Amino acid sequence: MFRMFPAALMPLRRVAPLLLATMALAGLVACGGSTSRVESFDPSRLVVFGDELSVIGNGGTAALQGYTEPAGAKYTVNALDDDGTALNCSSSLIWVQVLASNYGLPLGPCMTSGDTQRGWIAAQAGARVADVAAQVAAFQDAPLVADTLVTVVAGLHDILDAYDAVVAGSKTRAEALADVAAVGTQLGKMVTGLNTSTEGPRILYATLPDLGQSPLAVKAEAAFPGEGRAALLSELTEAFNTQLRLSVTNDGRFYGLVNGGDLATTMIKYPSRYSLTEVVSAACDSSKYSTTTLALPERFQLLGCTTTTLLDAAAGSITTYFWADDIHPGPNWQSRFGSAAVSRTKTNPF
Repeated sequence: MFRMFPAALMPLRRVAPLLLATMALAGLVACGGSTSRVESFDPSRLVVFGDELSVIGNGGTAALQGYTEPAGAKYTVNALDDDGTALNCSSSLIWVQVLASNYGLPLGPCMTSGDTQRGWIAAQAGARVADVAAQVAAFQDAPLVADTLVTVVAGLHDILDAYDAVVAGSKTRAEALADVAAVGTQLGKMVTGLNTSTEGPRILYATLPDLGQSPLAVKAEAAFPGEGRAALLSELTEAFNTQLRLSVTNDGRFYGLVNGGDLATTMIKYPSRYSLTEVVSAACDSSKYSTTTLALPERFQLLGCTTTTLLDAAAGSITTYFWADDIHPGPNWQSRFGSAAVSRTKTNPF
């Protein structure tokens, strides 16, 4: 403990060295004894939880939906190889691929021959927040320790469920808002619970794009004028995002927020800054989908969207449209969201 003396009793030339020494010691304590304010974080593995915003098909059956997810297929605009037949998993990257690539972590199922897997996708298409808890409980492939980077992005389908309930008349607007707020709180507590000590993993979690700005909302407003369906979707998204943020322990050593919601809003508001030409319509043209794709539930048909099934106006570039379909952002947001995630891992004191 340092004893403070009245300045009047100490000459200035003696006060200054004492203060400087005290400040230096405090600086060392604050940095944990390190000469660096923030030490570099270099994860040795990546584990991905959540919904289809983070999914890459592994050629098997989608656990929650029961249909086949072709190997390398993503819920965005899928790129094809040079001959235009097979999926090109190494192009049109989703955000977790950007993150994994930055740290040199081969991410199944898009690994190349000879790679040793260091990234695992436990996320599932259609997952609600309750399903994420089950993903975490079931994950056994690698320990969630201090050099593990964990990502959690979910809530999209909880918001859509609440919206559908209001539209169907089974819930009031207030009840739906309370539901999604509770789910946001649940996910926030789940994120916090993933790390119970300094030996636990480092975790990235994210807010969601405003569904009130989606093609789903635009179509609903046109079909049902005066009902305020776009506003409802915005309110539900905001209620979820707000409670998620409030419910994660505010400790940057372990938890990092990637604000996907604000990123989306900014991109939509200032499209030219992000090389976007269309922020209202979806890029994918479902009339061009295969019969196999059209047999899927509507909200998951995006799995079959490729560079050959775009609207004519979107052809030639997969990044000029913000939305891939009615509810899912396209490759432009995915790429920038991935870059924002990388930035967060480097600025947080992980």
